[in-house]
Amino acid sequence: MLRCLASLAALTVAGIAGCAQSSLETEVAAVGASYFVDSQSGNDAQAGTSTDRPWRTLERLGSVKLQPGDSVFLRRGSTWSGTLRPAQSGSPGRPIRIAAYGEGPRPVVDGGPQNAVLLENVQHWSVEGLELTNDRGSGQDVLRARSSKKSSRDSSIAVLDCLVRDGGGSGIHVGENEEGNFDNVVVEGCRAVSNKVSGIFVQGSYFDRVAGVTIRKCVARGNGADGIKIYNARKGLIEECLAEGNGWNEDARVGIWCWNSDDVLIQLCESFGNRTPGTQDGGGFDIDWACSNCVIQHCYSHDNEGAGYLLMGAGDPGQTTTSSVRFNISRNDGLKNSYGGIVCYGNLASSRVHNNLVHVQSGTSGPAIQIRGDASGGFPRGVSIFNNLVVADESGVALSVPDKGRENEFNHNGYHAPKGLTWAWAGTSYSEISALRAASGQESKGWSADPALRGGAAPSSRFTVTCYELRDTSPAIDAGTEWREELGARDYAGTPLGRRRQLSVGPLQPKPTETSKDDGR
Repeated sequence: MLRCLASLAALTVAGIAGCAQSSLETEVAAVGASYFVDSQSGNDAQAGTSTDRPWRTLERLGSVKLQPGDSVFLRRGSTWSGTLRPAQSGSPGRPIRIAAYGEGPRPVVDGGPQNAVLLENVQHWSVEGLELTNDRGSGQDVLRARSSKKSSRDSSIAVLDCLVRDGGGSGIHVGENEEGNFDNVVVEGCRAVSNKVSGIFVQGSYFDRVAGVTIRKCVARGNGADGIKIYNARKGLIEECLAEGNGWNEDARVGIWCWNSDDVLIQLCESFGNRTPGTQDGGGFDIDWACSNCVIQHCYSHDNEGAGYLLMGAGDPGQTTTSSVRFNISRNDGLKNSYGGIVCYGNLASSRVHNNLVHVQSGTSGPAIQIRGDASGGFPRGVSIFNNLVVADESGVALSVPDKGRENEFNHNGYHAPKGLTWAWAGTSYSEISALRAASGQESKGWSADPALRGGAAPSSRFTVTCYELRDTSPAIDAGTEWREELGARDYAGTPLGRRRQLSVGPLQPKPTETSKDDGR
């Protein structure tokens, strides 16, 4: 029985419920003390060190000086009012944990007018399996992790398998813009629902980017501002996440995005139904403001009021560079404010948009692929847009470029609509791609023809995109550029891209055959 808990780090809620009490106590004692709190049957006069002698209140818990490796377990089905605010830190490899035990619904901490959990000037903490909330009018984040020590760098905050809901601020907010911050932040398996500001927000300070931020397998639904975002970071990852219906309370918000960051990868996510009450954003995904070496890939965006995918810089010093939007799908995005499926905006340079599919349905307000800018934010320069597939149910604007291109390059893109598409270039609209080619010198290998997609019902999720697969007769097959390592290792569906393979147009590449295998990478 003891072997069912290999270590404290591997201890799960299921493990706690499934192992005998004596085994649990023996195992955790080897790595740190354990404390148990039960709001229904606990007693603060008890030892609090076993499941049959738990404490009752968070105040009693707050009187204990926790040590690295210690664990606090809250009884499932219990509810507490107030703030869980620890004063001690764990150490590398020996975090302090707070998790759930027993059976039934998650233990609830309701912060009322304050945070439900406040991790302030502490580090090496893991919060697991809880339900957290506070007053809607409080203006406070539900789970807040911050450091008031200027120019310091704390480490290792983990929030795992938590439901964070109905808060007066953001659901989960780690970091500050002007103070010290946290490296090595993990938010995994969490749901941030109906919070008044953002769902999940991890940040460093503007001139001191935090390192090692991971947000994985999380859901951000119905939050008033952004769904999931990383600010001021390097080496960040957002993957297998879903953002739905965010942005109802604030203008200029996005479902999933990064800002002023380096080397952030956003992949395998879905973002849809996001909104804006004003004239800006409300889109699915975004790489924004002074980002470098960031990538959005293998994602599905649909039914957003703003752009499906926004790749942008803004003014000086906000240039975004060397970033990519690749092997993604946009369907029925740009429902408001003339946004498109894919938008390149502002001071953006040396970046790529390739092997995406934009499906224009009725109601879309803007072009499928769009270049935008203004005098204050600048205009994109040196952006390569290639191997993309634009399809429309009826008709639409395939491409919009407000001037003569500013060194941006368009080629190997495929376009089709049964009632025709138009291409807007430098103030003139063209109804044939040959006319665009003659006027702009672009799309020398671009084409307009039925791409012979497999067809069928529109995707209901990121996993059901067979309708966009290419039939064997598709003119998109092998009509793209040659594959290069910097273009990515796999397509939207996970098909490996071989070194010597000619890419097809769009995000779904034909599966390798026995006579055209990739190199095994």
